[in-house]
Amino acid sequence: MSLPEQVSQPSLPEVHRSVAVPHDKGFWRKLLAYSGPGYLVSIGYMDPGNWATDLAWSIAMVIIALNSWLLLRIFLG
Repeated sequence: MSLPEQVSQPSLPEVHRSVAVPHDKGFWRKLLAYSGPGYLVSIGYMDPGNWATDLAWSIAMVIIALNSWLLLRIFLG
């Protein structure tokens, strides 16, 4: 039995890329470019088995809220 060969490409090439950072923008724009991916990585690090479920639940709650608002607008004019 031999060791596996050295891999020369990333494991998921379709999602392995860098965040585009606007170099000609100000400090706050650069900070926002890193904040979204940084937030997701920190949540995944703290709770790796649950973050996808939490995101799916949040999306479901947003859909319910939008549907409720739409029905309210339809019935109340």
